[in-house]
Amino acid sequence: MAAVTAFLCFRCLDVAYVSSWDEARHGVSAYEMMQNKNYVVNTFGYEPDYWNLKPPLSFYGIMLGFKIFGYSVMGLRFYSALAYLLTCIAIGLFLKKYHKLTSLIGMSFLCCNYDVLGFHCARSGDADALFLMFFVLAMLAMLEIPKKHSNLYVCGFCFACAFLSKSFHAGVIVAIGGLYLLLTGEITKIKRKEWVFFLLSFMMPLGVWFAARFSQDGMAFFKEMIYTDLLSRSSSASE
Repeated sequence: MAAVTAFLCFRCLDVAYVSSWDEARHGVSAYEMMQNKNYVVNTFGYEPDYWNLKPPLSFYGIMLGFKIFGYSVMGLRFYSALAYLLTCIAIGLFLKKYHKLTSLIGMSFLCCNYDVLGFHCARSGDADALFLMFFVLAMLAMLEIPKKHSNLYVCGFCFACAFLSKSFHAGVIVAIGGLYLLLTGEITKIKRKEWVFFLLSFMMPLGVWFAARFSQDGMAFFKEMIYTDLLSRSSSASE
């Protein structure tokens, strides 16, 4: 099933036109960051971009594709297709612990999910597929917390990566994880030392990025993240 998923993800990946919304803007920003050799500040028109207010992890994925395939549509979309393939493999391996047939059915469903494969995710050069991968990995780690509390740190790290991919969208991981710990009673079983390591698992990656971005333009980017990306776009269609 992994081979079938890979075929669906990568076949004719560079044929469809580049959409004028997120993926085109992401591609431009990744290209300019490479030209500027500034891997902290995303730009558009070679000026700091305060409209696309996402942290830079998705831009790094596009840069990887550009390095491998050159400045092309394949390079733009490669990392999204790879992220969805890895997501499907992770789910397949998780389900295989219960039964091989369960794993096969689960991966088959993911191969049939046209909305993910055909629109704005697995075959598009924006942040959605990467965010989805880290979200799924966080959920899988969360389900394993009762067996091994160190999975709490994996969940925290995946939350940080999801935030660095798509900003405040990662808040859904916090909501689901918090409810899970409360409803299962696991929250009372976690020791103080484990809470400390959990906090470090997501605060350290986020802190590195925050410090790097702050050194470039102070609080300007972070203020726009809150006022524009979080408050404005969650209450109205600012586009």
